[in-house]
Amino acid sequence: MQEQSQKILRTKNDELYIIFFDRNTGSIVLRKYEGVRWSRPQIVVCDAEPDFSVSTSSGGDIMIINRDKYGNIILNISSDGKKWENKILFKGRNSNGRCFEKYHVYSTKDSVNIISTEYMPDEKKSKIIFNSFKEGKWNDPYEIDNFVPFSKSPLVITPINPNHVIMYYMIKEGNVISREVMLEPFEIGNTITVLSTTQLLIDISVLMTEKKVHILYTTKGINGSQVVYRNREEQKMEMPKVIWEGQWCDGVISFYVDEVLWMMWRTQNGLLYSYSEDEGISFKRPKKYRGEFCRRPIKAEYVSNFSDKLKCTELYLDSEDSYEILLVPDIYEEFYKKYTPNKVGKVSTEDEIKILKSKLESYESRIKQVDFQPTTPNGKMDEIQLQNILWNKKLEEIANQKEKFMNNKNEFK
Repeated sequence: MQEQSQKILRTKNDELYIIFFDRNTGSIVLRKYEGVRWSRPQIVVCDAEPDFSVSTSSGGDIMIINRDKYGNIILNISSDGKKWENKILFKGRNSNGRCFEKYHVYSTKDSVNIISTEYMPDEKKSKIIFNSFKEGKWNDPYEIDNFVPFSKSPLVITPINPNHVIMYYMIKEGNVISREVMLEPFEIGNTITVLSTTQLLIDISVLMTEKKVHILYTTKGINGSQVVYRNREEQKMEMPKVIWEGQWCDGVISFYVDEVLWMMWRTQNGLLYSYSEDEGISFKRPKKYRGEFCRRPIKAEYVSNFSDKLKCTELYLDSEDSYEILLVPDIYEEFYKKYTPNKVGKVSTEDEIKILKSKLESYESRIKQVDFQPTTPNGKMDEIQLQNILWNKKLEEIANQKEKFMNNKNEFK
């Protein structure tokens, strides 16, 4: 399942960002890819919780929704990834013992729509809630359904367009359904059974192409583990196909590029991969990936509604190096945007000062919204300065990191 504290974002302008939660500073941090290396780390949110959501508006603005340590749900918006504006969407902690888990934001011409999940510990399940902000006010929340969260990510949502999404969630152990939702005007569709298994469901990956919805999942039973594939075309679900069987597997991902459907998963013998050139009708025999691969990979959500060539919802990251995107750049050569040399350079001192001031203004704005007055106002400036000093020090330590784009085609022979 996807980690909730690591995101990869590609914007409408084909700019690439990594956004992640830094546990040392308790902050959400952003870095932009600039040709041969990542930009200086920028702290977007201080005093944050590790789970957050990333999306883009119809105009291409970056939107980050997070929880702070006071329990507030905050929307952070930026047009360039440098200067941020923020607003509290929901104030304070929920008094009914519920915990907000995940937020998906979709903006249309006339409204901002939020699909969120709330975990109810007493019932050991979650609710899917729809909220809409229109004509200057929030409409009454609508409860769509109850479900059992996956192990690391509550549910999976794949957007068809900014006004139409499909949700995938587990109604009970081993039973996953899908449900389509129109956001404006709000309308929910019927449920379709995606998979039903008596074995333990370990992981799932959902990918949508123009023709089909591709579902890849892993299970564990008495006799071992399986990687299973099935697809949906219009309203029809095809029969499941077992791609691989063995002792143990986990961390499955799928992506589609140049009309080839790729899938990869981890086993006790290393990383295996297979691919289909006919939209899932047949698959090549699984092979072992022989390139370099980290010891502790994680699955990070990949957010991009603008690329036609690469269709992907998640990517492998190195858990020990938050900026090391694995495997997909080896196959898809255009993953990293090319920059001319004169566009790559250090951020000027003036820009650093502007960024720091914008962070301070955003932080003080949040303090006012929660009716909290610090006893030492200058202390907030010192905190942000200290965090930026820590990140600049880290940046110096990895200043000579390897160029990300490498030609590793030979590894897939």
